[in-house]
Amino acid sequence: MHPSIKNSINKTRVLQEIRKEKGISRIEISKILGLDKSTISKITSDLLEEGLIIDKKTEEELNHAGRRRIGLSLNNNYGVILGLEIQTEYFNAVIINLHGDILLNYREELPEGDLLTSIDKLLEKVIKKTEDEFDKLLGIGIGIPGLIDPYKGIIIQSKPLNINTSLELYSYLNKKYTYPIFIDNDANCCCWGELTFSLGKRDNNFLVVLGEKRPININDKQQRSIVVGIGIVIDGKVLIGDNFSAGEFRSIYWNNSNNTQFSITDDEAENAIDNMDITLKVIKELQKQIALFVNTFNITKVIYTGFFTDYKLDTKRILENEIENNWGYDLQKNTNINFSTFGDYDVSYGAAGLIVEKLFTTPDISFNGDRNSLKGIDLFNYISNS
Repeated sequence: MHPSIKNSINKTRVLQEIRKEKGISRIEISKILGLDKSTISKITSDLLEEGLIIDKKTEEELNHAGRRRIGLSLNNNYGVILGLEIQTEYFNAVIINLHGDILLNYREELPEGDLLTSIDKLLEKVIKKTEDEFDKLLGIGIGIPGLIDPYKGIIIQSKPLNINTSLELYSYLNKKYTYPIFIDNDANCCCWGELTFSLGKRDNNFLVVLGEKRPININDKQQRSIVVGIGIVIDGKVLIGDNFSAGEFRSIYWNNSNNTQFSITDDEAENAIDNMDITLKVIKELQKQIALFVNTFNITKVIYTGFFTDYKLDTKRILENEIENNWGYDLQKNTNINFSTFGDYDVSYGAAGLIVEKLFTTPDISFNGDRNSLKGIDLFNYISNS
């Protein structure tokens, strides 16, 4: 392995440990990673000089050398990350620091024009706003409904955004903007938010169920409905599928005479926005299928976001009953059912989390020349030099 590649990998591993445990010492990092103290000392000196980490004297007892143990922490003021959610009527924007603290969030209507023009206009606007209020923008994550190729940043198809043929969004934006830009499906972004900021023990098998009440299609703002997308994490990895369609949901009770994802009619769908009975009908229909998935794939946690947070008691009660009804063993089934606390900003927060995940992922040995294949300290270095 080339020394520069080895150094990038080791620097990123050190950053990962400092991020996991605020105030960690060089000696502790050396023990955890199995690297000698001189290597850790050199790496941490470089990271301090680059401004990525800071020294912090702890309140712990003096060590045997008679000096206070010096703890290392991530410099959360190093820069900010912008997360965006593109929807049929609006975009949601979130600005976070490296720790995941939300510094600013806002919602605005989508600019007029075709989708590429609209996204370009909103990026110009939000980037300027971010640069005016913060010192350094590290990257941009974008969450979009539909079939998304996250590796190439292509919208393969999006019914909500009326995209029926592949749209090379990343390629278009890459020609204009120097910032790292990552694009993924909206429900998958919610998964990234959960994975990225769970610094303790991560859940390896969980679902994120994203529910929204909005227009079904960007070109028909009058026809509104309950819309559901599912993010799936198996063995600690976001499942995207061979055709990038993992998590795209349509009820097994769906009636092909309507435009919804469920058995309810189009008229019922429009009334579901304000009708409690129809909303509960949809929730019950959905939970039967979520329960089947939970039991079949041994899912340990289900996280509900979007409009489901307005129906916590009913959503939790119905899913618990359906899991029990669908379970075929005497062994107790333990599935945590949680509700997001980010409200309308789950997708945009997760999109920002996708950037953070890339920044703290160990670099690959090979590099294909595209800045969006950079990871870890190599991505930090690109941002610093651009």
